[in-house]
Amino acid sequence: MDKRVAAVVVLKTDETRKTIGDKNNTGALLDKSPGTIEPLAYVRGLCRVALAAGVRVFTQSEVIAASDTGSRWRNGAATGSANAEWVIIATDAYGKGPWSQIRQEQIHCLISILPRGR
Repeated sequence: MDKRVAAVVVLKTDETRKTIGDKNNTGALLDKSPGTIEPLAYVRGLCRVALAAGVRVFTQSEVIAASDTGSRWRNGAATGSANAEWVIIATDAYGKGPWSQIRQEQIHCLISILPRGR
């Protein structure tokens, strides 16, 4: 099997409703892979590695404006601004601000994790 292909099965309406017990869904993707990542632990791990590499991390500072100056990004927050060669846009499906167009590029799926054996 190609390693880039996920072990995902498309469930039709009746299969979806039987599997998750919800009569409102008309279809689902059943991921048969052994597990998922825990997003907060993943981000904390990335942050640890970034800090060890000398990256400066700004928390509790929502970027409200950003501009590409040609060689760096100028990022503005309510409390100040910072320049950066690289910007990591880490958001969920409800991202807003200067990169809200990313929402248009995301696939929005309801995720339900069921106990084994269902």
